Parts: sequence; structure tokens; C-alpha cells
Amino acid sequence: MSLDSNRGGGNWGPMGVCPGTIMGADCDSVFAYPTIKYVKIQDARLGLFKYFLMFSILLYVVLVELAMNGGYLEQVAVTGACRFTLQQPTHDDCDPMDVACKNKFAPLSELNYCSQGGVNLSDVSGNIYPCRYYENIGAQQIFDKSIAVMTRGTEYIQELVCNTSDPHVDNCPFVYNQTEPPETFYVADAESFTILIDHSVVATQLDITKASSQLHGVIFVENNHKLCRSDPTARSDPRGHVESHTDEAPCYIKPETTNRNLDYVSLGTLLGAAGISLDDINYSGQTYRQTGATIILSINYDNFYEWTGVGDITYIYEPTVIEDSSWKFYKPFYDSYRQRRTTLNMHGISVEAVQGGTIKGFDFNNLLIQITTSLTLFAVATVIVDFVALYILPDKDVYEDYKYELTEDFSDRRQQMEASAAIRSTSGGTGPGGGGGVGSHMSMERGDGDLGPRGSSLGRAVVGDAGYSRLLADAEETSINTYREGSDETETSGYNADLLPGAGATQTHPHTGSTGGTPGKEKPSSVSALWGR
Repeated sequence: MSLDSNRGGGNWGPMGVCPGTIMGADCDSVFAYPTIKYVKIQDARLGLFKYFLMFSILLYVVLVELAMNGGYLEQVAVTGACRFTLQQPTHDDCDPMDVACKNKFAPLSELNYCSQGGVNLSDVSGNIYPCRYYENIGAQQIFDKSIAVMTRGTEYIQELVCNTSDPHVDNCPFVYNQTEPPETFYVADAESFTILIDHSVVATQLDITKASSQLHGVIFVENNHKLCRSDPTARSDPRGHVESHTDEAPCYIKPETTNRNLDYVSLGTLLGAAGISLDDINYSGQTYRQTGATIILSINYDNFYEWTGVGDITYIYEPTVIEDSSWKFYKPFYDSYRQRRTTLNMHGISVEAVQGGTIKGFDFNNLLIQITTSLTLFAVATVIVDFVALYILPDKDVYEDYKYELTEDFSDRRQQMEASAAIRSTSGGTGPGGGGGVGSHMSMERGDGDLGPRGSSLGRAVVGDAGYSRLLADAEETSINTYREGSDETETSGYNADLLPGAGATQTHPHTGSTGGTPGKEKPSSVSALWGR
């Protein structure tokens, strides 16, 4: 059986690892083992390109990941508390509870949504109702982390008509009856009411607790250009690094502050920052003043400054209107408990605070992780340079020859070694004393017994005709080199290369200059002839 047939046809190769061929491909080629070999390519183009990439990666890690993004810092989510209070417009923003403090409402005649004023219907959106002046106490509803400001109300005067304490009453179709028609009204100048926001931030893991009176913040205006132009504090940077005023949205404006550094802002400004006004249509042709709405007031805290690291905590108010939302609340006022009451159906703007953001602090483990992770990008530089060298540059074929080295097929090598060992074993051993090696070759040439034919048959049986031919070629080269280099007893390193030792041949010793011959050795014309080929 030949070497090729032994490597195919479903027979397994050396050591039973895999078949000789897989779908016509050599098994050793398919499952070749790639290993790293370092080649130093002396080409300045590749070296400079790699160092440029590594320097760029280093800049990215240091400037972007560490300095700009603060990757070495630990980020901690925050919690906190928030409370709201409402105040009607007053002169010089005085406290309404002070005796000398006066309200500063707009005249009803200037409010086109009020029926008491001179109304031009072409300028009015939504319905027109009578207006009433309210103070903060009657217009507000305060809840946990939220406040509602009434903009429209409807009063119902009601009397109890069904009392289950009467033993003759078994069912109540009506509990209260309305004694008078309901009356709907707007709260006059509701947009001028101011909302005070008192909040605090807590980052437990970093042991940080701050009240808003110790901090500074701004209001984010997303798309209201008019508000940005009209507010003198409008800036394009939330921390005020840009000193010049901006007329374009988005912008950041500062809230008013009390003498305790607590923020307050008018309802109209808060709605404007969210992109609406009370006279805009909400749904079904009704204005926000009539339906009310829900505003989510996000308070985002941050203490990281690009390029400089950790600094003072700042915050940003970001108001967002929930689309097509409304708000209503029923509030009863009893003249005589359960006997007579006035029920107020309140509609208005509900403001709900949501606190978030992150506070950062130095953490050595984060620094190590960031550096270790970022430095792995250096491997990208090698990949890019290899790609350019092997696929783009004009010398790519030369680079590939240096970078990848293909070894001999070790399945062929192992089979040749097995066949050679089997032939030597059949010839009776190795070396001159055992008749193997060169001696066995000479025996086959001289026809001593039938060793030559047996060796030839066995070689073909083990490796096949093709393999046997390759083996003979290798053996011939080995045999000739052996005769040239010498034998066990005779030094022949200086002999004429064209005249190998043999019967009747004359050689000149390289040192003594004497001539002589070594009987019984002739230059083989070929190893094939020696092996009976």
C-alpha cells in the first residue's frame, strides 16, 4: 500500500490522531499548529507607524479616558429629599405673612382669559371664565416631593340629603344634592406664583451630604429662544465658564434665591423652560390653564469637572411636561360637618421632583482597572501595522515570507523514519559490524543472498512506490555524504570528491602524500542499484 493511499481512504495517520486527508486536504495542513515567531523587520515605515499608533493610544487613555471622562473615579448614585412651597406674587418678593407685605397681582383687565377684562376673542385660546385672586394657601396642594398649583376651579354648593343614621333609610340614591349651580373660574395671574425648591443630596458610599443652600444650580431651557433672550443670566454653559450671554436655546438660566440661598422660580418661567405656557393648547381645544398638566422636575447632581477632576457639587433643573397629561383634585370645605359643604374641583399644574445624577470620588482600584483595560489597546496597534504590512504596502509579499514560516509535513517525516527503521531491521542491524548501514548496501550490490530484493520489497510494502522513491533519493544523498566524510577506520576528508574509495583506486593522503587503495570499496553509481532497484 502506497504512502498516498495510506494517508487517505479513511485510514488514520501516525499516532491515530486524524485521517491522512480531509476532503482532499492534507490533515497536517488543516490542523497545523500556529506559534509565535518574532521577526524584526528593519523597515522604518512600519516602526514609525506603530510608534505613532501607540502614542495616539496613550494620548487617548490619558486625555480622554482619565482626564476628560474621569475613568479613575468611582461613580455613586445619589438620593435625597425635596420640599416645595408656593407664594403669590408680592412687592419685592416680601413674605406674605408680614403685615406690611403687599401682593403684586396683574390687573384683571390685562388678563385676556378673564371674563372681567376687555376680551378680544380672536386673541384667546380655550375657554373664558371669571377670574379670582387666590393666595398661596388656597391655591396650593403639597404632597411628598411634589406640589400642585391650581389654575382653574369649579365650586359645588352641596347639602346632605341621605343620612344612614335614620332607621327608615335603606339606600341612598343621592348622598348630597347641589343647592346652587356650579361656578367655574380661573386663578388670576397663576403664572406669576413662585415655587420655592428646598432639596438635599446624599451619597452614602462617599459620605457626602449637602443641602441646596450650600450648592449652586441652574435651570435648563431646551428650546425656548424667547426665554433665553429675555433672561439676563442665560448662558450656554451650565457652570458659567462662558461669561457671555446667549440668545439661543438650549441655554441655562439661574433661579432666584432667598437670603438663605434657597431657589425659587415662577410657574411661568418653569413652564417656559419646559417649552409651554398656560395658554397653549393641551388637548381637545383646551389650554393647560383649563386642563392642568404634570411636570417632571429632574434635579441632576454632578461634581466632576472635565480636565480638573472632582470639585464642588452643582445641579441642573430639567423640567419636562408629560404629553396630554392633566391634574385634578377635590377639596371639600364644610360649613357644618356633613350637613353642608362646598366642594372645590381643582385643576392645575403638578410639579414632581425626581432627584438623580452621580457623585464621583477617587478610587485606587478603579484607577488600576482603567489603566489595565486601556493599555490592552496597545495590541490594536500591532494588529493594524500587521494588516498594513501584509495587505497594503508594496512589499507585502516579502513581509509575509518573513512573518510566516511553513515547516515540513511531519506525517511524511514520521512515515519515512518508520520505513527506514524497518529496512534496517530486515537487513540484520546497523553499522558495519551488523551488516547494516553502508555495509548492507554493499551486500545488496554484491548480491550476497537475496537481501537486496527483500529490502526492496519491504520498503515498497511499508511506504508505497511514491514514498519508496522519495526514501531512496534521501538515502542516496545520505550514502554519498557518508563516503565523502569517511569510514570508521580511514580519514577521507581530503580525498578527491570525484573519486570515492574503491578497488584499484589510488588516493593521495592529504598529510603523508602516500598513495594507496582500499580494496572492496567502489563508488556506487546510485543507491537504487545498491538496493536492487
